[in-house]
Amino acid sequence: MFNAYFTLLLIIGLLLDQLTKFVAEAKLSFFSPLDIIPGILSLQLVHNRGAAYGLFEGKQTFLLAVSIIVILFCFIFQKK
Repeated sequence: MFNAYFTLLLIIGLLLDQLTKFVAEAKLSFFSPLDIIPGILSLQLVHNRGAAYGLFEGKQTFLLAVSIIVILFCFIFQKK
């Protein structure tokens, strides 16, 4: 039963990630922030072409390979 929950959690996480990216692209712009709570919280579209804080910028192939390896390990080790 744990395997099914783990797999479901991975799928839900992936879907939520893609959904939030889609909504951000559709509703936000680079040059005009969207005020959620004026003066406190606003959202603005920013693209990060690397990993966290711009690390490995321009190394999308490397990051994709690492991501695939991590996902494969997750599926392999969930069965143990």
